[in-house]
Amino acid sequence: MRPSPWRRSRRGVALLLTIILTLILLSMAALVYQRIRTASQAAQAEGFFDGTVDEQRLGLSRGLTLLEKGSPSSDFYSCLLTMSDRAGSPIVALSYQHAGDSWSVSASTQNLAGVTAPCPATLVGS
Repeated sequence: MRPSPWRRSRRGVALLLTIILTLILLSMAALVYQRIRTASQAAQAEGFFDGTVDEQRLGLSRGLTLLEKGSPSSDFYSCLLTMSDRAGSPIVALSYQHAGDSWSVSASTQNLAGVTAPCPATLVGS
């Protein structure tokens, strides 16, 4: 006796539903794996970084941002950067040194003596 066409079509539907369900479960497993991996990377990064931003590094990044907008008017230039958006408004001394075709930038929270000029909004030298 031959199986009825109705039974064959039910097998096809059951197989199709099984495949779709398997794909959904694999997609969910991939999503969970990705979230766990991201969480573990964040936890690992927290081990390297204590969550506070070093004022010297922040000052250096702002000094580089100033340098992208223009260059100082002399080969050696120093200014004081007050970070008013940080707690306690820390002051960082930025120093720009011209060497050939490039500039070097250094930031210090220790050596503030001798630097009196505040940093401008932009560097307008040549």
